[in-house]
Amino acid sequence: MEEELVLLARFDTPFEAEEARIALEEEGIECMISDELTGDAGLPGGASIGGVKLYVLGVDLARSAAALGDTPARKHLVVEPPEAEATGP
Repeated sequence: MEEELVLLARFDTPFEAEEARIALEEEGIECMISDELTGDAGLPGGASIGGVKLYVLGVDLARSAAALGDTPARKHLVVEPPEAEATGP
């Protein structure tokens, strides 16, 4: 059965997306970047139309968001990372 790819984050630059991809792969999470070449479209700041997208398998979505939750990539997530479990008294 084929797994579905789900959008995890949108970045302004391919560099930011690549940093996030490396962080995920270090955690053993497969991912894919798309639209990284549209950053060369000549828009101000190198921004691309719709951003550079980072996809993960649907089954890895929560784990991926958690892995990026403490990185600069957090502000680019299109899903909320799970909250850290509170430790009670």
